[in-house]
Formats: sequence, C-alpha cells, structure tokens
Amino acid sequence: MSYDKLNVFHWHVVDDQSFPYPSRTFPNLTEFGAYSPSHRYSRNDVTRIIREARLRGIRVIPEFDTPGHTHSWGKALPKLLTPCWGDGMDGGPYVPNYPLHGAAEVINPTEEYTYQVLETLYGEIVQDFPDEYVHLGLDEAYHACWKSNFEIADWMSRHNISDYSRLEEYYIRRLTDIVTSHGAKYVIWQDPVDKNVSISKDSLVVVWKDSFNGPPGKFHPWQTYMSRVTAKGHKVVLASPWYLNVISYGQDWRRYYVIEPTNFTDSDQSTRRLVQGGEATVWTEYIDGTNILPLV
Repeated sequence: MSYDKLNVFHWHVVDDQSFPYPSRTFPNLTEFGAYSPSHRYSRNDVTRIIREARLRGIRVIPEFDTPGHTHSWGKALPKLLTPCWGDGMDGGPYVPNYPLHGAAEVINPTEEYTYQVLETLYGEIVQDFPDEYVHLGLDEAYHACWKSNFEIADWMSRHNISDYSRLEEYYIRRLTDIVTSHGAKYVIWQDPVDKNVSISKDSLVVVWKDSFNGPPGKFHPWQTYMSRVTAKGHKVVLASPWYLNVISYGQDWRRYYVIEPTNFTDSDQSTRRLVQGGEATVWTEYIDGTNILPLV
C-alpha cells in the first residue's frame, strides 16, 4: 500500500462466514463465530496491524457489516438474527425458503436487545481503532426474511412503519446514533441510497456497483451511481472499477488506469469536491495466502 501511495486500509473484518475479531465484551462471538480455531485474530494482531500501518502513514478503518452479512454473529448471539418463517405461520420459525432466505438471517431491528449489543460492541470498536471513521457496511440487507416474519409485520404496524425500506431506515438511524454517540464518523456502502433510504448528510458513501462487475443487466455503469449519491449531497469514494478479484482475460491494468473518479458529471466543482478518492478492493472467495500478494 505504501509503495502505491494508498493511505487508508479498509479492513472488512467480519462477514457471514466468520467472526474472527477478538471482542472483549462478547468473547463468544469469536469462540463460536470464527471459521475455525486457527482463523481468529488475537489482540496482538489488531494492535500490530494498526501500529505497522501508522508507521507507513496508513489509516485503518474497520468494517463491521450489518444488518446483513451477520450469520456468524448468530452462532454466539442467536437472538440477534431474525427468525425466518419459510412455510407461513403454520410452519413455525427457523424454516429456510431457498433461495430467498435461510432459517435465520439479517439482524432483527425490532428488538431492543439488538441495540444493547451494538451499543457495547461498537463502543469497544471505537476504543480499539484510533481512526475517526468506522465502516458500518449496510449492503445487501435483503428483506425476504423480515417479510416472512409476522412478528416483525405486527411491530411495524404498531410503530406506523409502512414498508421494509423504512424499517431498514429505522435500523440505520438507531445504529448511526450509537456510533456517533461514541464520537465516531461512519462510512457505508451505497445500498441504502439505492433504496432511497434517508441517511444523514454526514454519511461517507462507497460506490461498489458497476455493470462490469455484476451479471449482465443487473447493475448500471458506476457513473450512474456516483451521480445519484452526489445528487443527495453525500461525500463519496469510488470502488467499483477497481475490484481486483474480478479477473478478465487480458490486461486489467489498462481498464484500472484510465478511470477518473470525477468523470461522471459536467456540473460545477461543488459536485466534484464530494469525491473523496478511490478504493481498490479484493474479495477472497477464490483467493488465499498463496495468491493474494501477487494479485494485489
């Protein structure tokens, strides 16, 4: 990173498959949620990464993604996740309905217990990481499980919440209030903007979608998303053209090199100033310790 003059390490710490982070307040998250006993970070790992980054002028921004991508959280704290009803009310909870949803998934936004856990956990995260920003994720929070659960529908009715995007908005507001109460700012993926969820103007948004990265016809060109995010007045970081794990035949570097993050608008400089930079991401479904360094 220092060779390439990259000055922020966005550390995607946890996901559906694993919770390797060594929480002091919820040690069972690592005990039960890590991929294996050998796939856990130690306290020394965390402090060493932050220290080595600082010596090279690199900030470390951790990402703890919610409300989706949280299956591993439920291994230790099952009450956090939403029970899915796959066969309607007669079938009972914890019934998968593939490919729409599993047996339990996506953090339950209607339980006060959820916010008690998040209050404690994010307080710990802010203490552990000195950077002013924490990445909150908020991507790919699919609503199918929420829709299957009649208790959530009843809660929404009692709280005058009309649809599931507004329920997601309620969760985001509660979470961002928690994070800011601990003195941190936050980064999010673009998904809430795509769903027209109301988010604070202070949100720093990362654009990750692009027609090159997804299945044919699924996504628009990245310029479309950059225009949508900046039109709402949000500061933005562009990531989608530089997904290093998306391999094509030929010279990928040519495509990476010609991208200019501000080339999406002809408007005045105030819009261009909302662009904070770019981000090169590498996701590791098909990458491990044998090939990650030469690829990057």
